[in-house]
Amino acid sequence: AISAGNGFTLALKNDGTVWAWGYNGAGVLGNGLYGFANSSSAPVQVVGPNGVGYLTGITAISAGANHALARKNDGTVWAWGIGLNGQLGWSGLSSATPVQVVGPGGIGVLTGITAISAGQYYSLARKSDGTVWAWGNNAYGQLGNGTTTTARSPSCVRDPFSLDPCWTGITSISAGTNFALARTTYGTVLAWGANGAGQLGTGDTTPSSVPKYVVNPCSCALNFDSVTSVSAGNGFALARRNDSSVWAWGGNSGGQLGNDTTTNSSVPVQVLSPYGVGSLMNITSISAGSYASIARRSDGTAWTWPTKFATSNYSYDTTKHPTAVLRPDTKAPMTNAVAVSAGASHFEVLRAPSLSPNPSVVNFGTIRTNATATSGPITITNNDTISVNIQAIATAGTDGAAID
Repeated sequence: AISAGNGFTLALKNDGTVWAWGYNGAGVLGNGLYGFANSSSAPVQVVGPNGVGYLTGITAISAGANHALARKNDGTVWAWGIGLNGQLGWSGLSSATPVQVVGPGGIGVLTGITAISAGQYYSLARKSDGTVWAWGNNAYGQLGNGTTTTARSPSCVRDPFSLDPCWTGITSISAGTNFALARTTYGTVLAWGANGAGQLGTGDTTPSSVPKYVVNPCSCALNFDSVTSVSAGNGFALARRNDSSVWAWGGNSGGQLGNDTTTNSSVPVQVLSPYGVGSLMNITSISAGSYASIARRSDGTAWTWPTKFATSNYSYDTTKHPTAVLRPDTKAPMTNAVAVSAGASHFEVLRAPSLSPNPSVVNFGTIRTNATATSGPITITNNDTISVNIQAIATAGTDGAAID
């Protein structure tokens, strides 16, 4: 898997090891070091707890603004980076090596986890029973537990409509800056947290510390449904429906909703086609970043919007509908994308093997390392350290700059 965060990237190899590259001011590379001087433009391996050996047995990863999460094959969760807001889920503060997330109330350890998502200064995890657990900063109610109290240990996301305190029936989760999304077994979408730009999709801009349903754009009395996946960004959200269309809502100052406007929307709007006419279709995966999005189509092409922030086409224009990601060698549209991920100021694309038997990673945008930044696509190989046996894509991270 690959997950793009705030100036850094995580990669999960299918041998269960985790690798990272980029900016390391917060210790997010997980190699026991802090500071910009210890940033790396080449992948480094995440070490084990207390810096002993290496982190292994990992099945999922997620990069946040200044911290990272990993799920082990035993259902436990590990975290590293900045923890000043409790986002690492342990009694300490920051850690440049992985620490284990504690259980509810700080008792024992968190277990039974099937999915993870790192937000700005908080974290989400889904358990096998369909409940969602959250910890970290809660200034906007993004922990979904009915309070605005920051927590260093997990609590469940509440169901205000049931006698059962925890919401159940959740199939996927996505942590944005100060708000979160969850997809239910019925294909509907729940949202909670900050809502200043309408990113909860509830038809208003009122924040909520408990989940609310995203409304249908045709009528605010109905719930938005037929959703197969969701992605929360920096003050805006994306959803893919079962007809392969993409919908967006929330902040739109830069055109991140992909509908050729800069008007915020508190209800879902459909992302336009690459030509600005009709709708973007045949999409298999989506990822919302800080101020731009990326999507993969069934033909292996990747599309970003708006181009003011997504510079994959070597252009700094302000197109507010999707444009194609170009190959780093020929500058023609890429056609072998397997998966995509949007970060704070950069994107990652996992490409299928072509002439080489190994997949490769292409990134573009502003890559903050101790090497020279770049705005065009480059390929990460590092002597095949990372280009060999990379799994499918993971969830995206978010930026440190928040839209409330």
